[in-house]
Amino acid sequence: MDSRTTSVGEEYMLGHTFQESTRLHMQNWMFKERFGYVLHPSIPTTSASLEVADICCGNGNWLLDLAEIVPSGWKLYGFDIARENFPAKDFLPENISFHVQDAFEEPPTDLIEKFDIVHIRAFVLLVKGGDPNPLFSNLIKMLKPGGYIQLDDADPERGYSLAPNPTISSHCTDRLFILWRNIAKKLGLEYSWAANKAPILRDKHNLEIIAAHRYGPTDKLRKPATDDWLMAIDQMCCTVMRRGGEVGELVDPGTYIELMKGVEQEVIQGVMVWIDLMVVVARKPQPRVEKL
Repeated sequence: MDSRTTSVGEEYMLGHTFQESTRLHMQNWMFKERFGYVLHPSIPTTSASLEVADICCGNGNWLLDLAEIVPSGWKLYGFDIARENFPAKDFLPENISFHVQDAFEEPPTDLIEKFDIVHIRAFVLLVKGGDPNPLFSNLIKMLKPGGYIQLDDADPERGYSLAPNPTISSHCTDRLFILWRNIAKKLGLEYSWAANKAPILRDKHNLEIIAAHRYGPTDKLRKPATDDWLMAIDQMCCTVMRRGGEVGELVDPGTYIELMKGVEQEVIQGVMVWIDLMVVVARKPQPRVEKL
């Protein structure tokens, strides 16, 4: 276990509380609303029996959505490092199951090349040192030859605030963006790779890129996207203050409270936040058959 993977569950700055589960439900709705799909339409769904893995599945909302639109013969597996937000087994469709698994650890042998489809979402906050390749390698190991991987995420490098008109200030919201980026830097999070997932998967892992899309804001999503971001940042800052240490020094409780009051007033006046959403779909190559 190296520095990227040590106690990922403990280092996850948004926690595994019911508040975070609530935010994940809203996030799932926003991705689905903006994308217009759960599973990218380039991924074939005609087979009556496929096996799907959702990595870093949180509360399983993506799998529950998927279960409503695919044949009941599909087997759907959710994996997360923490089980706190897994739905109760008794309330799940028979073809869904949830399991504790660290995505940054080598997959166990029974998961190697098991899945026709592997999905992962919102993992940019988990990758330290700007190197997603160890994570990508683990995901690809779980994928059958010819299988598909779908990666949904945001691009923090393309995050910004916007006031509805020049008379309204976004000063406090801009300061909160700076604080967020300073915390990320202290935590070893570097986001420049996030916009380059397609070339990384193609050039480093020999996958065929099927689709790559970037999604900007819509008027319908401006307010929920802002609320989602503020919930995430507030949870992160509260975690930083609680844990203290070198990172905790970045967030003075009194200053933070006053800053959030200012942000709240700006949002009431219409200031919004948007971070571009992205999806990449890639396919694992089939082994070559040598002609006799």
